[in-house]
Amino acid sequence: MPSKKGGSRVIAFVPGKRKGTYRLIYEGGTMALGEEAATEIPLYAGKVLSEAELRKLKGLAASEKAYEKALSCLARGSYSEHALLEKLMNGKGIRPKDAREAVKRLKEASLLDDRKYAEEAFENASLRLVGRRKVAQELKDAAVDPSLLTGLDTEREDETCREALRAIEPRLSSLPLKKKREKAYEALLRRGFEEHCILSSLEDLGEDTEKVAASLRRDALLVYQRMARKYNGRELLYAVYQALIRKGYRADEARKEINQLANAAHQGY
Repeated sequence: MPSKKGGSRVIAFVPGKRKGTYRLIYEGGTMALGEEAATEIPLYAGKVLSEAELRKLKGLAASEKAYEKALSCLARGSYSEHALLEKLMNGKGIRPKDAREAVKRLKEASLLDDRKYAEEAFENASLRLVGRRKVAQELKDAAVDPSLLTGLDTEREDETCREALRAIEPRLSSLPLKKKREKAYEALLRRGFEEHCILSSLEDLGEDTEKVAASLRRDALLVYQRMARKYNGRELLYAVYQALIRKGYRADEARKEINQLANAAHQGY
């Protein structure tokens, strides 16, 4: 309740949880403030705040709220200047000018730096198993100045590409080598690796003959059963053969498997 003098009386002005912050408890509510409030307006228990002082303090409290939100965001993860500003401006109850001021304070305190953000992104590329093209695109999306990327270390691209291939390969182990190479190439391209790195890595790609043979038997049977609804005789065998070739199986292996399926009907291909 406002005091009889027409202002709001301060009940308590105490340190906050974070160093350099304070909590003001006054008639009508509470607010979190930074050091600026303590220097601009003398605050102590019993002081009666004028309406002008209260408005000033509420503005400082709004600014402090934006700054606390920004610190909380950085504690949970990395942000570019643009991404953090956007996050704050989309936050509930934060004014655009307070969001901009929070980002400015963080930059001045070296807590927010796009160059460091870019360096960290490239350092983490090897952990994420992604290439520099993907990282560069992500930094562009985060509105990081491209000039800040000059000179960043990207020499591990070849090694990281091979590590990514090793991670992908188990999922492709049942595919014939030709199809395996195609799938691996597409996957590595999506991860943002340069084409020359991908082609170099694919030279080491081998084939698990037992898994490929099992996969061929399975695919040949399924295709044979499906095609038999539409074709018969040599036309059926040719349709199955073409389907297996499209899947990347070698011609001699495809013919051998088809002959085994057709032997019962004496339809060798």
